[in-house]
Amino acid sequence: MFMDDFAQVSVYHSISAAELAVSVLEAEGIKCYLSDYDTFSIGALCDPDIGWIKLMVNGRDLKRAKEILGVAAG
Repeated sequence: MFMDDFAQVSVYHSISAAELAVSVLEAEGIKCYLSDYDTFSIGALCDPDIGWIKLMVNGRDLKRAKEILGVAAG
């Protein structure tokens, strides 16, 4: 599976919220990863506007992941 096969489900400004979302999706059998996790965790100490943590899933799981997490489709 290539990185191009992944799509963004949602974004988080909290590491704990992002990790919780990953746990929920993985419990449902959806493979996912957090993009910009390292950048955010280091940068947030210096600049809270550094960015957001992006939750990524395989494109074929996008709709189901959004349903599980209650993310508005768009």
